[in-house]
Amino acid sequence: MKRKTIGLIISLVILLVVVCTGYLTINGTFKKMRLESEIKSLSKLDIKKDNFNRKIVSKGDYAIVEKAIKTYLNEYSSSIKEINSLVTADSFSKLLSYDNLSNDPDFANSINQVNTSLNRINELIDKLINMSSKESIIKNIEQYELEDYYNNIYIDLMINDDVLSKLEISGNDLEKYRESVTTKLNTCNEIFFFLNSNSKNYIFDEGQLKFTSEALMEQYNNYVKKIRG
Repeated sequence: MKRKTIGLIISLVILLVVVCTGYLTINGTFKKMRLESEIKSLSKLDIKKDNFNRKIVSKGDYAIVEKAIKTYLNEYSSSIKEINSLVTADSFSKLLSYDNLSNDPDFANSINQVNTSLNRINELIDKLINMSSKESIIKNIEQYELEDYYNNIYIDLMINDDVLSKLEISGNDLEKYRESVTTKLNTCNEIFFFLNSNSKNYIFDEGQLKFTSEALMEQYNNYVKKIRG
């Protein structure tokens, strides 16, 4: 009788272990699938326009992986948006507007604004290009001090065609964008230097900038076309 009882207890213990193991495996698989589904939805967003600071839907350490990914992508996206806010058609129009030019003696404030924008844009672009590298992406997860299993999930999700390609394409675009923006902002400074060196050859009159010669007016307009082109 005792042997049967012991045998039954052992069988129940084994059954319980199997059931628990099966539950944990299925539960872990479900959590992983939920994480993968959420990150897949992120990969469909526009890194230059959309918001990546979305609600965490995963549980446990999977939630930490999800947070690491969303935080990284949101920082990347926010930096791009900041660059775009610094350089818009309106910002150039304001710099070269009658009100700004006529109320900024020697254009010191305008030149300072241009140089500040240039420095900030270069700083952000350098940051974004670095963030688009595999090394930076992998390093991001290390700060969370997770087990290798979760680190590998993060790496698999981030270093894939859907996510990484967005960052790499954006990184390449940013170099071209840097060249274009730098040219336009430097041209703004050239306009201010041009106006300073010809301060006796133009006046502000009735909402217009009027030059004493057609040649100077044409030179000024060519600078403006360079910015708008």
